Amino acid sequence: DGSELHFVAVSPEASAWGGNYEGENLGELKVTGISPESDIARQKDLLAGYASGSKNNAVGVGIELRHVLTQVEVRAKSTDKAYHYDVKAVRIGSVRSTGDYTLPSADTDGSWTLKDDSYTSYTTEELTEPVRLTADAVSLMGDGGTAMLLPQQLTAWDVKDDKENKRNGSYIALLLKITTGSG
Repeated sequence: DGSELHFVAVSPEASAWGGNYEGENLGELKVTGISPESDIARQKDLLAGYASGSKNNAVGVGIELRHVLTQVEVRAKSTDKAYHYDVKAVRIGSVRSTGDYTLPSADTDGSWTLKDDSYTSYTTEELTEPVRLTADAVSLMGDGGTAMLLPQQLTAWDVKDDKENKRNGSYIALLLKITTGSG
């Protein structure tokens, strides 16, 4: 009859994130309670998409799935000749970890609502062999790849006026060993 059909897709399914599906109408469909794994190596990407088409379209409808998380890679370098820096692990600290994602529709690309009280830290596994910093920036993420975080605006930790970080300022911490050139 030529009526318009609407399709929404998400991958992986909500249960892989500890989340649930809610809503029945386009623009209101959500995946609630999404939380990336705290161990960066076990994190998954999240994809979502929307498409529409005519009921009489015999060729099918393609859905373009888009990445809806923020991919973060920590890289570092050092040109210091007096000291060597060997990094064993990375922590991305005090970022929001839980949110609800409203799926895309004809009117929107999808959007996030983050839980204000859901701050956590994400860490890489300790590297068997530390990464020695050189003049060229190198990844410090190890085999775990990049961190997959909920998209958010971060505010840096004010270590001078908020030593205990009660305002949940974000930071990057490195587990490292510093030695002099002579050992």
